[in-house]
Amino acid sequence: MDSVYVLALDDEAYPANMDLPPLADEGENISAIEMVQRAVGITQQYPIGELLYSVAFGLVDSLRAGVTNAPRVVEEYEADTGCKPRYVVAGFSQGALITTSVEKYLADTGRLYGAVTIGNPLHKYPWMVERATLPEGKRVDYCLEGDFVCDFTLEAANDALSTKAEKHASYFLNELTAQDLRVIDEVARLLGDDAGA
Repeated sequence: MDSVYVLALDDEAYPANMDLPPLADEGENISAIEMVQRAVGITQQYPIGELLYSVAFGLVDSLRAGVTNAPRVVEEYEADTGCKPRYVVAGFSQGALITTSVEKYLADTGRLYGAVTIGNPLHKYPWMVERATLPEGKRVDYCLEGDFVCDFTLEAANDALSTKAEKHASYFLNELTAQDLRVIDEVARLLGDDAGA
């Protein structure tokens, strides 16, 4: 990755919000029972309709900002640098939704080389949005089994509630699995081809 330039969306271009009150402080380890108690406390503190409205519109506003601003960030970068690279877009979780939205824009202008998504909410439902058609080996879409964001099972949801969504927050952080290594190799091949400018 040393030779790969990363053009990131800052939190002004894409705030990545959900406006969900935290169940635990950073680094705090709480039991499943305490987590449920806190969740109940939050629903008592905030009317459920107001809470759902805040979360839904926080997410929608965040996604709207990212979808709107991503092409502008690309255009400003190219105008400032004179560089016209081919792009490998990458996104994690909500960011995968932004990645998916900008693919078509880049493909339509001949600048999309590949795509990498991790913990992608659309992992099992790629038909829900219009994505660019990429050649074999130019798309990497990684979902850990049991990650509730991209594995919509009751077991994954239950695990997420009892572990503060630990699985979703643990990509590549623990001892690397065979699946992790396969994905790393796929991304390395994608970036190691003649990608970029």
